Amino acid sequence: TSTSSSSKKEKKRKREEKEDKDGGVYRWKCKGCSQKNDPASTACASCDEPRKKHKHKKSSKSHHTSDDDETKVSSGDKKDKKRKREKKDKKHKESRRSHRSDPSSKKAYHVPGSDDDDFSDGSEAEVQFKQPPILEPVDSPAVPGDATLVPASVNNVGMVVMTIERIMGHKPVADPSSATSTATPSSSFVYFIKWKGYSYIHATWESDATLLQLDPTNKHKIKRYLEKSVVAPTAGGGPPRALDSEDDIEYFNPEYLEIHRILDMRRDSPPLSSSDQVVDDGWRYYIKWRVLSYAECTWERACDIVDDDAIKKFRKRTTLPPDSSSVDKPPIDPLARPSLREFKKLETSPLFGENKTFSLRAYQLEGLNWLRWNWYNSRASVLADEMGLGKTIQTLAFLDDLRVSQHLPGPFLVVAPLSLIAQWQSECETWTDMDCVVYHGSSEAREIIQRFEFYHLVHGKVDKRRGFKFHILVTTYEIAIKDIGLLSKIQWQCLVVDEAHRLKNQSSRLVEQMRSLRRAYCVLLTGTPLQNKTEELWALLNFLDPIAFPSLATFLGQFGSLQDASQVADLHKLLKPYLLRRVKEDVEKSLPPKEETIIEVELTAVQKQWYRAIYERNTAFLMRGQGGANVPNLMNVMMELRKCCNHPYLNNGVEDAICERVTTDAERFEMLVKCCGKMVLLDKLLPKLKE
Repeated sequence: TSTSSSSKKEKKRKREEKEDKDGGVYRWKCKGCSQKNDPASTACASCDEPRKKHKHKKSSKSHHTSDDDETKVSSGDKKDKKRKREKKDKKHKESRRSHRSDPSSKKAYHVPGSDDDDFSDGSEAEVQFKQPPILEPVDSPAVPGDATLVPASVNNVGMVVMTIERIMGHKPVADPSSATSTATPSSSFVYFIKWKGYSYIHATWESDATLLQLDPTNKHKIKRYLEKSVVAPTAGGGPPRALDSEDDIEYFNPEYLEIHRILDMRRDSPPLSSSDQVVDDGWRYYIKWRVLSYAECTWERACDIVDDDAIKKFRKRTTLPPDSSSVDKPPIDPLARPSLREFKKLETSPLFGENKTFSLRAYQLEGLNWLRWNWYNSRASVLADEMGLGKTIQTLAFLDDLRVSQHLPGPFLVVAPLSLIAQWQSECETWTDMDCVVYHGSSEAREIIQRFEFYHLVHGKVDKRRGFKFHILVTTYEIAIKDIGLLSKIQWQCLVVDEAHRLKNQSSRLVEQMRSLRRAYCVLLTGTPLQNKTEELWALLNFLDPIAFPSLATFLGQFGSLQDASQVADLHKLLKPYLLRRVKEDVEKSLPPKEETIIEVELTAVQKQWYRAIYERNTAFLMRGQGGANVPNLMNVMMELRKCCNHPYLNNGVEDAICERVTTDAERFEMLVKCCGKMVLLDKLLPKLKE
């Protein structure tokens, strides 16, 4: 209290010192003439100089301002605070980014001219390095003896943090002393990393310390990976599963390392090389890897590619044909056909394959001649051979004959189910030398295909005057519908529809979209041309030739019921020019007759135990009878019992309960066989069959 009273007295004393001694009233002093004036006056009484009000620097509220002025000052103060806060956040981000880019604080992954390069100034020295990351082998400090691939430091343009796309595997640290001091599960392992934007040939082994130096948020990815694979207990609640031997582990599909196709090439400025580095001549190839999507294509150095055949095939595919606009030659009429007098039946099979060692069987040669004859007659075809007789091979032989004999390089379009598009490409590469492209995948993948696979590139630009780059384009029904706007603009020399019985619904969207495709010829492939109704057969014929088969009512009036032999004979006569069907019993005499052997197998003790558990758990329900309302539940019980007879692991929770105390993969595989009577028999039978 004494302190506060003394401070008040001190303030009062200072205030009194400021007051004028004459009259004891504070008077303001004019800055012009130093005249002291009455505090209520607004101008000097001597020189009429207006009174100037002083701003308070520390307080946003002044006794010289009104209420409106106070609001303005308050809002302005808020804006200043917001501006200062944003400036502080920006400074913090820059300092954090500079810390990540400090070569002394983390592993130096250098990507010149990358989009994430925050230190780029646009100089000429940077522009020449606008290229994908170039990787070179270095020794990994985390895993002694392992070769690690990191981007080559071409120039000190900037640093970029590598991003983990996927952690594919792990193994114990080779040198225990190199593990981090903190006792965490992650510090005792090194991790096999697939980097985002890099191919699988550049996957590296990295320690958790290195990954955390690259990006502290990587600890969450490591944690999630460990929870799924290492530290987490087994599904049944038992101890963690033991690590497999490193030699037995495949961290990814080995086909990911195989070059499927080379899409493009370019020449960059070669980096400075030393005697201990791989010679880099600056050539880069855009690689599509086998099995992987076009969206995962990557640019690779020529010195990293060991597949010379892939380079030869690429150069052959990219050989530029003559410019159609500069050749004095009339354009090809897709509907024109040679005279029937020029048709010559093939007596022997042409030779196919890379070494010309493949040939067609007799019935396949007959199918090829039949397709050729229909093409000469401008009559579409339905090849309806039984499954396994080689409809794909016959069709590819026909398309190759059009390319070679009739000088029609395409384009040919094949629409097939998703499960068959890879087979089409594989058979085409095996039997012919035509360029077959699978048009499928995400929108990004399809854009890459359109950019690099549709047309030839001249000086990096698409040149449509030289025709299409591919011969055959294989796609699915779904993609054909999705990109019908693009595909319908192309004049196809031949349209092939595999599993054509999907066109049996005349009013479906698929049929409507497929009709919009411009085609000079059409081949339908199906093993079941007639499934349930003659109406479905008419739908196929109407798709092939809407002029010859215009009316469904007329067709059903003639062949709707098929009650007598004359109707069947008339239908066969009508279909003969359009449809060819053979079965194995008629054309493959060398095949032995089909035999069926039934072996009865008893349930194992585990199967009996779970079978009884499923039955007893539903006994009350089964005793109710088979009323209409109970049929769905009864079917569910029957299905569970059937699963148990096939293998108890098919029932939910059985595998977890059985493998609760299993710790190794060998024991799990052994239990997989012992729990099922069919697997026990198969385990004994396979060695005999192998012999």
